[in-house]
Amino acid sequence: MLSRLAALFRRSTSLTPATRSLDAAGGGRRWADDRQAVSPGVVYNGAATIAARAQHLALNTAIGARITDSLVGMLIGAGIVPRSKHPSPNLREALQAAFLAWTDGADADGRTDFYGLQALFARDLVILGEALGIWTEDPRTGAPQVRRLHPEQLDRSVSWRKAGGYALQGVEFDLSGRIVAYHIRPAMPGDALAGMALAPERIPASEVIHAFRPLMPGQVRGLSWFATVLLTAKELDATLDAMILRTKIAALHAGFITDNEGGSPYDGASANGAQEVALEPGSMPVLPAGKHVDFFPLPDQGGASALVTDLFRMIAAGCGVTFEAATGNYSQVNYSSARMAKMDLRPFIEGVQHQVIVFGLCRPVWKRFIRWQVLTGRIAAATYMRDPAAFEVAKWLPPAWPWIDPEGEAKAAQVALQMNLRSRSEIIAERGYDAEEVDAEIAADAARLKRLGVTPADATQAPAPVARAVPEMLFRADFRPSTVNEQARTVELIASTGAGVTRYDIEGPFREDLAVSSAAIDLGRLDGMPLLDSHQQDSLDRVLGAVRAARVEGGQLIVTVEVSGRAEAIWRDIKAGIIRNVSVGYLPLSWKDGLDAKGARVRTVTRWELREVSLVPVGADPAAQIRGNQNAA
Repeated sequence: MLSRLAALFRRSTSLTPATRSLDAAGGGRRWADDRQAVSPGVVYNGAATIAARAQHLALNTAIGARITDSLVGMLIGAGIVPRSKHPSPNLREALQAAFLAWTDGADADGRTDFYGLQALFARDLVILGEALGIWTEDPRTGAPQVRRLHPEQLDRSVSWRKAGGYALQGVEFDLSGRIVAYHIRPAMPGDALAGMALAPERIPASEVIHAFRPLMPGQVRGLSWFATVLLTAKELDATLDAMILRTKIAALHAGFITDNEGGSPYDGASANGAQEVALEPGSMPVLPAGKHVDFFPLPDQGGASALVTDLFRMIAAGCGVTFEAATGNYSQVNYSSARMAKMDLRPFIEGVQHQVIVFGLCRPVWKRFIRWQVLTGRIAAATYMRDPAAFEVAKWLPPAWPWIDPEGEAKAAQVALQMNLRSRSEIIAERGYDAEEVDAEIAADAARLKRLGVTPADATQAPAPVARAVPEMLFRADFRPSTVNEQARTVELIASTGAGVTRYDIEGPFREDLAVSSAAIDLGRLDGMPLLDSHQQDSLDRVLGAVRAARVEGGQLIVTVEVSGRAEAIWRDIKAGIIRNVSVGYLPLSWKDGLDAKGARVRTVTRWELREVSLVPVGADPAAQIRGNQNAA
């Protein structure tokens, strides 16, 4: 009896972990074909094969070539351009000019300039998973140059462990794990020199540029960005071939000819019991008695078109681009989807730009260039040694992202600048330009126009508004003169009903609603609050009167204003109903953001401080009502 209980206990305890384990860590039939990637060794074992297949995809298929070109264009464009951060303006400009002159000779093979090398390195990153280059010198001037190598020249067979360190996949480390050298072959397998079986050369790490996107801890070699989609792309290619072949077959006149007498109604040579028949499109031959032709029924596609589209989407997603960028098909794109695609794609692209390309290629190039300037005496060694970082630090400006809605995005940038949320330098840098260069060009244009006596088109533009930490907002409403008190020179205005108005921020347009209640409105500034002319605050002449009282009634903010005797003409127009629009200036204190039924952005200001009331030419609150005797309490 005890032995049976013990066996039952052992059985129950052995089942407990299985019943409580996570499904993703379970076993059984559904995980029978389980494959796992548990270490960088998985990358090393298949990376070369994957790179070769990815190279084929990029060279021999339309989607592979399109994705490669799209990624390289987004990552590099016309180039990631440096801007020296040296505190001296004169030195900055001198360094920029010298670097620009150097870029034309940056490629040791003489095929492109430095920015072309960036594009080639980005292409290798995408297709082969890593970029490889070595430093050389111009034999005439001694200027540093970069020679692009195929990543497979980094000898994967060099893996060993010795007393002073170890090597893995051609990369040599010291005992602390720091990279000290690379073992690079003179040529690729298949090249003319490869047949000579030359041993790899050990090159110090300081003389090598090696960049890749690390996917797991301990990884020292890169993996093609096409790795996740190669099998899908192969199946897609086969599917497209089959669909094209089906279309060709459907255009042919193919079938079996049955002839009881041994003849054929068609012309054409016969061989091995088969006759080659040629027909003109639309021909209707008459068959003799006893003869008929059987045609093959073509199989249905079975939703192949939808499947192909889904496969395209899978491949695009796996490579980090949109379906439209991968296929060139923009037929289903609207403003919202284009904006969301840009917002989704941008963090990935900018991450690779700064974390891989700038870090692995651009910064080493700038430091090498600066040290060459020191060695040649163009930068005084003593000056450099006092503060090397001042010379070696540069800001790298990636290519600008194209605006989807130029007008809306320009307004958003203007609002962000006026609200002190962003600087001009940041906004200009986002467009792929340098603020100092832009300002210098603007100043040069202004000087040239002045010298030629040309009046700028924007000479009459209004001065920039005063920036505030949190800006005073304007909200328009309406009033009617039926509550005029002639003796007291007062009138009641329905200043706000909370109706939404369109505003802009750095993300674009949104609707702003005001909560209108006693709890929502702070009237702490009511004592002495002015009635202004169109929110203008630059002179006492703008003060038309004062706000004497305010209350919330029926979801409306109602204010009583007294008009000054100095504004007699304004007072007459108010009584005549000619001036009838009002706007309130307020400071948002708290708000919440959301979306309306159509998915548009809505911001509800839940608490706000009334700052001033203005008479304005145009009102923007369509829900404001007449404050007159008929609706007075």
